[in-house]
Parts: sequence; C-alpha cells; structure tokens
Amino acid sequence: MSRYDAGGNPLKAQINSSGDLQLMLTNFNNAQDCSLPITVDLPVKIIRRCEFTVTRKVQSRTCQVLLLFEEFDLLGPVNGDCGNDSLIITGAKPGTSPPVLCGYNTGQHNGLTPRSRYSHSSTVYLNVDHSSGPVNLNMVLSSLPYNRDWKIRVIFVGPCDECKAPSRCLQYFRKPSGVVTSFNYKPGAGSMLNNQAYAICFADCPGYCDVGLTFSDFSLGNTIGACAGDYLGIGFSQFCGDTSGLTITLNATFPAIIGVLSDDNNDFLDNGFSLNYMHMPC
Repeated sequence: MSRYDAGGNPLKAQINSSGDLQLMLTNFNNAQDCSLPITVDLPVKIIRRCEFTVTRKVQSRTCQVLLLFEEFDLLGPVNGDCGNDSLIITGAKPGTSPPVLCGYNTGQHNGLTPRSRYSHSSTVYLNVDHSSGPVNLNMVLSSLPYNRDWKIRVIFVGPCDECKAPSRCLQYFRKPSGVVTSFNYKPGAGSMLNNQAYAICFADCPGYCDVGLTFSDFSLGNTIGACAGDYLGIGFSQFCGDTSGLTITLNATFPAIIGVLSDDNNDFLDNGFSLNYMHMPC
C-alpha cells in the first residue's frame, strides 16, 4: 500500500504476515503530515485531504478488497449530505463503486474470531476484478472542530477465500444470525445518508433456508403512498416509511439480498434502519 502527502511524496505502510494492513490515523492537526500511525488528541482545525492507495497483491490473485471499519467517527451529515467530512472510495470495478460515507460507522468486534468479524455492518467489499485500479481511500475533512477517529483494516480477498462475497454485494453476512444497520446509524444521533445505492447479501448456511428480518428501527422515505427515492428493495417489494417491529421473510427460492436506495435529500432526518436477521431451519 502507498499513499501521498500534501507534497505528492509517496509514503509506505507495512503489510503483516497475515496479509492484513491497518490504517491508523486519528485526529491529526498537521497539514503537511499524515504518516502512519498517528494520534493527536486535538480536533481538526483545518481543511485536510488524505489519500491512501491500496496496491493489489498479485500473488494472492486478489479479486476483492475488504475494508473493515474498526473505528470510524467523522463529522456527520447535514440533511443526509456528507458535505463536511467524507470518505470517498474509488477504483472498484465499474458499476460497483461504494457510496460516499461519513458520520459514525465504527464496528463492534470484541470477542469475534478473525473471520466472523467480517460479517458486520462496518465492513465494505470492493470488487476489483476487471478493474484497472488502483483503489483509493480519500478522507476529506472540513474545517469544523470535531474529535475525528478512524482505523481501517484492509483485507485482500482471493477467489477461493471463505469470506469472498458474491459479485456486486457491498456487504456480506455469513453468520446464521446477526445485526444489520444502515451507514451512520446511531440511535438518537445518526441519520440516513444521501445517495446510497448498494446491496446487502446473506450467505447460504447449511441446514437453513429462509432468512427472517426483524426491524428494531425503520425510518426511511415516504410514510404515505408509494415508495419513491428512499426505500429497501426486498424480493419484488419496496419498503419505506417510519415504523418499528416490521418483520419480513427473505424467501429461499431467491438470493437473500436487500437493496438499499436513498435520494439526494434527507430533510426529515430519517434514522435509517437497524434489523436483526436469523436464518430459519429448512
């Protein structure tokens, strides 16, 4: 992996023996230096832009790059727009670029095994097969004071890796049960991000068929009438509105996928969604 400072000079980071790489940058305040790792207990005072370039490991025949947000806390959106702070990811296969992210997306990984923790709402899969690359992580920070914090683990995924996601799945859940949330979901503080368009996929689990979804929070789009620019696409149906206790079953005769769409405005400050999923025995 390499990145460039404000003067265009390349900086290097080490890849450990397991092939993992960590970006550990938190709350720095030096406009000319964002070397790795760095920790400064001061809010950012100036506009910053740090770019990280992830170089594919040719020997592992990498087909996907998995980003694991072990810590991710940037300034949140305004009416859903990441116009202050943002993480912009480029270099994925055409047609599979992830949405712009901001706000709170820290993962909860304590007690999880190295592989099982990749099945979480704080993970993002990038398809890099048939991509000219490179993959760039652009962290853009505003001049507003905020105690920013992020730590991103980069995993190179080969075609036979057990954690490889189906093509075009931004998030992939392999465990029989778990929790799925929208990006920047934080009860009482988070809100749905604008211009989201991605797929959440669930793996087939031996001995299980349908997948049950129980929403503890669902606040997305129109509350009256047909769904428009903000909704979840599940099967042949679209779900929007403001409700709790919503339950849906993903039928095993179709791929278990949730499509997430949002338009360019969140004037009503929709929370987004949080759900518990469980694979059901056949």
